[in-house]
Amino acid sequence: MSGILLLNNYFTYVDFVSALVTFVVAVFLAKLQVPCADSRWTPFNRMRWLMVGAYTALSVSNIMSALQPHEVETDILKAAVLIVGMVQALLFTAMCITFINPQKVSIRWGLYNCLAIGCAAALIVAGHSVGEWEFATAVNISTALYIAELVVFSWKFFHTYTESKQCLESNYDEDLSSRLRWIKWCFISALGVGVMALLIVVSPIGDVEMCYFTVFYTLYYVYMGVHIVNYRITANFILKVMTDEEKSDTQHSEPAAAPEPAPHAIHEKTDAMKRALDEWVAHRRYVLNEQTINDIAADLGFDRFFFAWYFTNELHTTFRTWRTELRIKEAQRLLSEEDAAVASLHLKVGISDKSNFYKHFKAHTGMTPTEYKKSAQK
Repeated sequence: MSGILLLNNYFTYVDFVSALVTFVVAVFLAKLQVPCADSRWTPFNRMRWLMVGAYTALSVSNIMSALQPHEVETDILKAAVLIVGMVQALLFTAMCITFINPQKVSIRWGLYNCLAIGCAAALIVAGHSVGEWEFATAVNISTALYIAELVVFSWKFFHTYTESKQCLESNYDEDLSSRLRWIKWCFISALGVGVMALLIVVSPIGDVEMCYFTVFYTLYYVYMGVHIVNYRITANFILKVMTDEEKSDTQHSEPAAAPEPAPHAIHEKTDAMKRALDEWVAHRRYVLNEQTINDIAADLGFDRFFFAWYFTNELHTTFRTWRTELRIKEAQRLLSEEDAAVASLHLKVGISDKSNFYKHFKAHTGMTPTEYKKSAQK
């Protein structure tokens, strides 16, 4: 008996700790400063407040569970986990899609999914009020709906992720895989929590399993909260491109071919472009990594079409290749003239992904940065 009481106390402590942790994260998210005057941040801000509500509701739920432990029937508990799991799947999917493309999460889409979840909850309540068989049938139907929800949400996220990644890389003309990978892992982790909730619904569970599940989803809520805060700090490069309605409608397709300038204007414009690029290189602006192609072309005083035409027809290369060569040369200079730390060198030259930097560096020099540094400083 004393062992059972000790175990019950342990589960109560877990619920209390979970409630405290989720409430603290909710407070941090509520206090997060978001530039409300900038409409680009409106979808993110909307989702942030929904997440604050979800975190707070979970905290209250855990406190209630801690104060009245082990008094809920297993079938009722499974039904509750099912409905809460459906709500969490909707919220976290919407949050992850907002990270990568805020335009893809509409209020109408959210309302339709809320209606489906509400129907599932109403079906379970109605079944419970009629009888055991009806209740079990309602739970089975809702479970099938939950599985369908997870499948549809997974398709929507990965489809949006792929399209948005291509759009961002087209605008920035560089590989952004490393800077976007965390968003994919946020969703995969959320999917893992959803699958765990599903397993609890369809399999026998006890207090130990529920305790592990509580610990797991609490850690995920903290993990997600950290990324929401980090997104506020680092997401300008995404919002700069993905919140433009016209771009969101057109940039998922291949960019139009650059029109060739009129013959009488070519010589004058190419000379002007060469001078502008020479000055751009002299100021080492190639190490900046959050400028879109439109930004760079505008800084040089040209439109994107002529910018692309110049590199294709005058330099016989692409801007990405040309800039990568400049960045590698800058890395060589730093390794030769300064006591540069190899570990952070890729960031100093504007390449966000270390593995990409190493690949490009070895392709250009035949050596790794460490090998090059040793040979240059002999």
